[in-house]
Amino acid sequence: METELHTLEQHRDAQPACGVAQGLAFGADLPVIPVNSLMACAERVRLGGKGMPALPPDVSVLVALDARTGAELGRCRVGHCPTAIEATPDGARLLVACSKNACVSVVDSLTVKEVGRIGVEVEPQKLAVSPDGTRLYLVSNNDSQGFTVIDTSDNSVVTTVDLDARDLAVCPDGTRVYLAQDTAVAVVDTTTNAIIATIPV
Repeated sequence: METELHTLEQHRDAQPACGVAQGLAFGADLPVIPVNSLMACAERVRLGGKGMPALPPDVSVLVALDARTGAELGRCRVGHCPTAIEATPDGARLLVACSKNACVSVVDSLTVKEVGRIGVEVEPQKLAVSPDGTRLYLVSNNDSQGFTVIDTSDNSVVTTVDLDARDLAVCPDGTRVYLAQDTAVAVVDTTTNAIIATIPV
């Protein structure tokens, strides 16, 4: 199994946001690259070298690494200020939440090239993909708070609900999305995209 680990590097503070695209989070017998190695990778990308230019200010880059060796497999620019990354269930696409551009960058995981951007009404902070890959869900809990549903067949926005949520998760059968709020968990029916319950915490 070919496994890649993808990091996101933002030039301004050189802090990588890390996401595992395949394998590592699901019990595969593969090594985990230490965080300090990811930080070193982010610094190399920021400073350039070995034929690669240094990043100009306010440019964000996705870097694909071989999870076994730590070797760089490719890189591409994505939207500004990436906050989260998820892979589609088939591994063909990487979806990157970019808060400052209010968009999701779509990256081909084989070529490590950005192939599109999905514009949204909020500044996305967290995202999740349905088990069948047909829906992308994202939340924002800053000034443009909201819960957004995207149809991945044409990357169109199905709906945006005005609510404050800090994180989210999709249940294994895809029928519910759980939205973590400050004092409760909102339960969303994915057929209607409506909140059907609120669980105090």
